Order: sequence, then C-alpha cells, then structure tokens
Amino acid sequence: MCAAQSVGRSFLADVGGCDEVIGLTLEEAAFRNCEEEPSGCFCTPGNRRHKWRNVFQALHYAVNHHA
Repeated sequence: MCAAQSVGRSFLADVGGCDEVIGLTLEEAAFRNCEEEPSGCFCTPGNRRHKWRNVFQALHYAVNHHA
C-alpha cells in the first residue's frame, strides 16, 4: 500500500486502532454514520472507518445470530 511504503510505522499504528468508537456499544459502532470511502486501500481515515465498520457489523451479526 502506498501509505505503508512512505510512513510504515505510523501507518500501521493508525490502521491497528479505531479510537473513535471507544465508549460506544457494539451496535452503535456497527451502525454509526460515518463518511465512507469504500476502496480497497487503508491509506485514508475514511477508508479505515469503512473497513472498521464492516468488522463491527460482522461481530454484531455473529453475536446476535448464533445458532
């Protein structure tokens, strides 16, 4: 990825966290309104927010639809 090649250390720190959802419930994190940038890249905060929201939605589904 372009950002990983230029600022790898800080890029990995940014990708590894989603501080803006700290304190929210899983449902709030999964269905929060955020400016989406749905691309395959992790380079911008919008791209990362989109992917983190997908993670939270998958977890929310797993928790609420167990067999």
